[in-house]
Amino acid sequence: MALIEHGDGAAAVLLESRDFRVIVIVEHRDDEWITPAMVSGTPRPVSRARPARTLDHRPLLRMSRSRVAHPDPNGKPAETSWSAVLGTAAADATSLTVISTIDSYTAPIASNGLAFALVRTRNGEHPLIHVHTADGRIVPVAS
Repeated sequence: MALIEHGDGAAAVLLESRDFRVIVIVEHRDDEWITPAMVSGTPRPVSRARPARTLDHRPLLRMSRSRVAHPDPNGKPAETSWSAVLGTAAADATSLTVISTIDSYTAPIASNGLAFALVRTRNGEHPLIHVHTADGRIVPVAS
């Protein structure tokens, strides 16, 4: 399990079972947590050794994304959504940065290689994703 608390009133929780991985994005509004109407998961990656060095053509392994747009209190569709990125980084990776046109988030890479970030995006936007390495490289992740 992993948790990201975003300063703009949202959180992303990673839940893993033996077989599946689910990201749940919730938003704090008017003193309550709003949950998505539906969540879906992806198969949990089969454990493999992480590469020692971040590859230029594949800097984030087993990447998955989740996006949720909570409607406003009147039920009107939101103009923005929350987007989470999850993957496994190589041993030399130090952080993951996700950048949208309205937000950015940099997260450290966990000791087991878990890369997990949450940003607010405009609906339909695909944020830029970069892996930063110990030797100073900034490697973009293909959309």
